[in-house]
Amino acid sequence: MLTDEEKEISSLTLLYLSHQDLTDTTPESLADKYASAFRTIEYALNQTTLGRIREATKTSHKK
Repeated sequence: MLTDEEKEISSLTLLYLSHQDLTDTTPESLADKYASAFRTIEYALNQTTLGRIREATKTSHKK
């Protein structure tokens, strides 16, 4: 089961890929593109203010 954050990243990843030219893309290549885009988007979100707020919220809830 995906977390809300993973669902958001997955949605953004699919949106990004839907705007790419995937002509002649193999399933393996598509999986690689998805994984790469997912990691890039995840990293980018974590660098934003929202990402820092999420991390601070997670940390405060663990205490």
